[in-house]
Amino acid sequence: MALSPAKIRHMLDAKQLHPGDLVVDLCCGSGQNFADLQRRVGPYGRIIGVDISAGMLDVASVLVARKGWENFRSRSSQHFRRQFA
Repeated sequence: MALSPAKIRHMLDAKQLHPGDLVVDLCCGSGQNFADLQRRVGPYGRIIGVDISAGMLDVASVLVARKGWENFRSRSSQHFRRQFA
């Protein structure tokens, strides 16, 4: 069940993110929240996008490259599964 952009903004507002913060976006999909997260954490913050789908992470990585964001990393949730199994 996808959340509306307004609901996501409301949730992010509640987190009171600040420039320089680290954000882990679980189930990040294609990166639809990255622009809002980027505005909140700024160039000195970090965003880690995690998703089970390598294809979705590829789409998110294209978005990040197109925007020139250098503070983004992506990780497959499979990476964490192996690490903690």
